[in-house]
Amino acid sequence: TAVDATFLSMTAEQYHRFFEGVAAGMRGDFAQITAPRVPLASVLRLVADIRGDASIAPPDTGSAGLASGR
Repeated sequence: TAVDATFLSMTAEQYHRFFEGVAAGMRGDFAQITAPRVPLASVLRLVADIRGDASIAPPDTGSAGLASGR
C-alpha cells in the first residue's frame, strides 16, 4: 500500500531512517520527498516515531478507524 507523498517533508535524519532510497530533494538538514507515492508502512513508522507511539496502525476493516485495544 502506498500514499500520496505530495509535500512530505522531514529532517534528513528521519528521511535516512524511514525513507532511504525514495526520491527526495535534500536541503541542509531537511529532506522533501519528490516521489509521487511512498510506502504506507514508512509513513506510519515516521508518525509513530514523531509521536513516540508505536501503536499506530491502519484500521482493521470494518472498525471505522477505531482500533480496539491500542
